[in-house]
Amino acid sequence: MSFLTKIELKDRTVYCKELKVKHLKTIYKCLLGDSIDSDSLLINLNEILKSLTAISIQEMDFVDFFILLIHLRCSSIGSIINIQISENTNLELNLYKFIEKLDSIPKDQLLSEDKFEKFCIRYKLPSILEVLKINNDQEKIYNYFIKEVSINDQKFIIENENQSEEILKILPVKNSTLIFKKIRNVVSQFNNVDLLDYNKQIDQQLFFNFNIKNLSSLIKILFGDHLLALYENIFGLCKLGNFTPDYIENCTPGEYILFVKKLQETNKQESQQPLEPSYQEEESSFDESLNPYESGDLPPITSQFSG
Repeated sequence: MSFLTKIELKDRTVYCKELKVKHLKTIYKCLLGDSIDSDSLLINLNEILKSLTAISIQEMDFVDFFILLIHLRCSSIGSIINIQISENTNLELNLYKFIEKLDSIPKDQLLSEDKFEKFCIRYKLPSILEVLKINNDQEKIYNYFIKEVSINDQKFIIENENQSEEILKILPVKNSTLIFKKIRNVVSQFNNVDLLDYNKQIDQQLFFNFNIKNLSSLIKILFGDHLLALYENIFGLCKLGNFTPDYIENCTPGEYILFVKKLQETNKQESQQPLEPSYQEEESSFDESLNPYESGDLPPITSQFSG
């Protein structure tokens, strides 16, 4: 039986199985290169989360998605990330502070319902996959914020963006204009959400908004893109520790980290000679996988979403 982590979201409790090394490998593949393919990244993350929880990412808004993802990262790998932002400057990120910041977003206030004569409009935040759609077609951004419409006390639950579009078409212009203004205000408020403002001594900014490039870069900060280091570690564990690749890939990241450290300690005790070249660089590679972006600059994460 798999160990389950209990994660509390504002409107639900999620029980999540442990992240495995094979899941990290998939994430690393999606994050390779300077330009992230957000479609591929989110599709694969959706499949990973479906295998670990009883829900899919379409069932939660994008804020809850990131709270869940950060909790999963913390429980599997740790809550502190060290980033080297210049030759003599390191930045320590506390991921639990990220969660506190996302939890503090006043969603109920931002999304308060509107009533116009015979209409009542209730709002929602889009899912992460809907945020992806918004970035691909910003003109339809308004279609992804309407949750429910009541017309003369008859309730209609909006299940897709096409239904939202039809509702907006039948509303009087003065009412739809107010809806557009409200949604633009929500977008504007998210452009001010800085995940690093918990520490006033940090002069960097990490915006959390509807810009899919920002959100993809945040995922890259959380997990890194250390595919080569992972393969080197697997090779070393199999060759020197008699593990099998399948066994390692089905370990948790914590178990994997422990095995690599123990293997390094054993080899140092048994011989003063350097390890073979294929494993000689293992220590630095392993440390990099523990601390994503330890030797690189922050990705471009300060752009705003204009909506």
